Amino acid sequence: MISYFFSERTRIPKTLTESVKDVQETRSYIRTICFLAVLAVIICIRCNNFCNTDSGEYVNMKFISSEEANVTMYELYLNRNNSKIQDVSLPICYYNTTGLAEITVNKTIIKYVPQEVYPSVNTGGYYRPEDCKPRHKIAILIPYRNRERNLMIFLYNIHSFLIRQKLEYMIFVIEQIGTDDFNRGKLFNAGFLEMKKFGEWRCVIFHDVDLLPLDDRILYSCPTWPRHMCATVVEVKNPKFRTLFGGVSAMDVKHFDEVNGYSNLYWGWGGEDNDMFRRIRASELPVVRNSKSIGRYTSLEHSKQSPNPLR
Repeated sequence: MISYFFSERTRIPKTLTESVKDVQETRSYIRTICFLAVLAVIICIRCNNFCNTDSGEYVNMKFISSEEANVTMYELYLNRNNSKIQDVSLPICYYNTTGLAEITVNKTIIKYVPQEVYPSVNTGGYYRPEDCKPRHKIAILIPYRNRERNLMIFLYNIHSFLIRQKLEYMIFVIEQIGTDDFNRGKLFNAGFLEMKKFGEWRCVIFHDVDLLPLDDRILYSCPTWPRHMCATVVEVKNPKFRTLFGGVSAMDVKHFDEVNGYSNLYWGWGGEDNDMFRRIRASELPVVRNSKSIGRYTSLEHSKQSPNPLR
């Protein structure tokens, strides 16, 4: 049964023949309109598939389906290392955490990480999976000074961990020179500005060089809200992390801008993470924390720094 909706100007057919004729004309008119609409959409897609980017490069754009709504357009980002765009026909990367648990960290002291260990990692610590399109693009910022042994152990372990999660990522090591007390917050701010010179990043992970994850279920993905990832350090008894935002944490780039970054005023160990926590809460943003059963980290041996008296 066909239902008809009439407006005030619609003329109701008087005979059956006239009714059938009107219905046929209406259907023909609707088919014509639909054909023109589809043609217009095809033309728009053709135009968008070869639109110019700011760099003047042509890109093949892919319209995101409802199943891929959480995939951002960073998949079109031009790889600076090989100057080509990944095939848009590749499937979306999927990281299955089912059955995953504790992992083993290799703390063997090494002088450097050989290139042949991670041949798929490009110069500069950049990686992108070749068999799928990554869901997340992250920049990892490492504040650093005089801990080369820890840095080599960190890089040797963290690359395999990140590659398994099918991420697009780049590791930035921000080194402080001189003999002044270490300023972790200021290094993070400097690294945040520098990373923007290497493309657009959706989120940032702020990572101490002496901490390594112990569980493959710790997702180094882009969080909806600021996330404190380091729930516990196995070498530390009774850690008080409920009001901290230190060790390892992740933030969306827009949220980091919103809280105006870290404070530059904390010299020495401690204080900047508590300050960041207060900035986040002042901006009325919730802090998400990993559970202690998952967010487990191990600490590499390191010398203690001078504590900040204001921490």
